[in-house]
Amino acid sequence: PPRAPPPARGEETVLAYAADGQWHVRPPTALDALARHGHPTPAVREALTALVTADRRLSEYGDHRAFHQDEEIRARIDRLLAPPRTS
Repeated sequence: PPRAPPPARGEETVLAYAADGQWHVRPPTALDALARHGHPTPAVREALTALVTADRRLSEYGDHRAFHQDEEIRARIDRLLAPPRTS
């Protein structure tokens, strides 16, 4: 399997997508890199919040796969934005 980008690359990808609407790395890959890193930075958190509330598809696809990938991306973003669990 391809190696996941480092967390900084995931942050760059999310911020770039928020700015220009184009995914430069596969969305799940970028979001997974952020999840492994821990909690998103304030700038990334703000960008993710704007993306998840946007009235548009977040998919890189323009065909029938877009609906399912959009749901997957939004679920990953929700997990990233969720407050940390305390023990």
